[in-house]
Amino acid sequence: MKLIFCSSIFNMEDYDYIAKNSKIPVSLADHNLNYNIIAGLDENMPVPVTLINNVPIPTYPKFPRVIFRKHVWSHAPGAQDIHCGFINLPVLKHISRAVTTYRGLKKEIRIAGGEPVCVMTYDLRLGICLAIRRAKKKYPQIRTCAVLPDVPNAVIVASNGGKVTLSGRLRAGVKMGFIGQFDSYVLLTKYMRTIRALRDKPSVIMEGIYNNRQAPLPEKTTEQKVILYSGQLNPAYGMENLLEAFQEIYKLDQSYALWICGAGALTDRIKSLAETCPGIRYYGYVNAQTVRKLQAEASVLINPRQNTGGFTKYSFPSKTMEYLASGRPVIGYKLDGIPDEYDAYIQYVVDNTIEALRDKIMEVCSMSKEQRRALGDRSRQFILENKNPKKQCVPIKDMLESMLGSV
Repeated sequence: MKLIFCSSIFNMEDYDYIAKNSKIPVSLADHNLNYNIIAGLDENMPVPVTLINNVPIPTYPKFPRVIFRKHVWSHAPGAQDIHCGFINLPVLKHISRAVTTYRGLKKEIRIAGGEPVCVMTYDLRLGICLAIRRAKKKYPQIRTCAVLPDVPNAVIVASNGGKVTLSGRLRAGVKMGFIGQFDSYVLLTKYMRTIRALRDKPSVIMEGIYNNRQAPLPEKTTEQKVILYSGQLNPAYGMENLLEAFQEIYKLDQSYALWICGAGALTDRIKSLAETCPGIRYYGYVNAQTVRKLQAEASVLINPRQNTGGFTKYSFPSKTMEYLASGRPVIGYKLDGIPDEYDAYIQYVVDNTIEALRDKIMEVCSMSKEQRRALGDRSRQFILENKNPKKQCVPIKDMLESMLGSV
C-alpha cells in the first residue's frame, strides 16, 4: 500500500521564523495532531508516509510574503516530501494550492504504478479537497480518507469567539460541501458517525494522540496554589465562569493564583481583571516551552469548557491529553466527546454552577502534595501507555488496508 498524506503541518525548523513574522498568532494545535498521526502511521508502515504538504501560513497581509515556491523536504529519514507552492493572496491562495497539490498527487500516483494507493488528509481544507476530488475522478482506483477534527457546522460558535459570523458560516458551509467525498474517515468522537454523509462508510474513532518526547515535569518549587489555563480565551469555552469562580476563591484565600495563557475574544477583559485582582496573571500567547515551565509550577491544570452546546459531541479538547500527560491533576467537565475511559483521571466538576467550579478547584488544591502527585502520575501513565502515536494509529492502518484489499 502506498500512503500519500496531503498534510498541513509546519517544518519545525521554519516555525520560529513564521511565528515571528506573522501578524497574528500561529497556533500549533492542528499541526500537533496532524503531525502525530503521520508519526504513528510511519511507525506502523514499512516506509514513511509521502507528504504533499500545504504549510498553514496566514494570508497576506497577515503574513508579509506573497509567493511561496515548491520545495522538497523530508519529515522523517527516508521520506520524500514536498511543500506545495502557492500565491498567498485571498482566493488565489486556494486556487494555487489546489493546482499544486493536484500536480503532486498525480506524480505520486503514477510513481506507484499498480500498487494500491490511499490518499489521506487532515481537516477539510479547500485547496486540498479540490485536488483530491480531481485526483479521484482521474484515478478512480485510489481510495481516500479524511481525518475530521470536528464537524464544521457544529463548531461555528465555538470557533468565532462565541459569535456566529457570516465568514464563519461560509467557511463551515464550504467544508460541509466536501465532507462526504471521501471513502473512509478518522473521527474524534463516536457522535460523528451520526452525520448523514458518514453513516455507511468505514471509520475509526481516535480522539487524539500524545507524542511524548519530554521527561516528567520537575517538582513544584513554591507553596502557592496555582491554577493554570492555556488555550483559546473564548466565552464558549467557559472562561467567564472560571474568572468568576477564581475571584470568589481569591476573596477567601489569597494564596491562590490563576495563570492564563492564550489569546481570543476575552483577552482585553482578562488583562483588565489582572490589573484589579492581584491573583490573576496573564501571560499572553506563549510557546510550548513557556507553557511547560508554567505547568511545572502549577498545582492543577483546568479546562473550564462545559458540556453545553451541540459542538461538545463532535470534538475532543486537545488540551486534555496534554494536561493529563503533564503529571499534574486535571480539573474539567464530563463532555460528550470524552470517552468513559478518561473518567478515572479527570477531576470532574459536578455541575455548571460557579460554586461547583469554585469548590472543585479548592478541593484539589487543598490536597497534599503526595495526593496531587499520585493523581498526576496515574494520569500521565495512562496517556503514555495508551495514547501514543504507534498504538493509536494501528486501527487506522488496519482500516486502510482492509479498504484497499476490497478494491
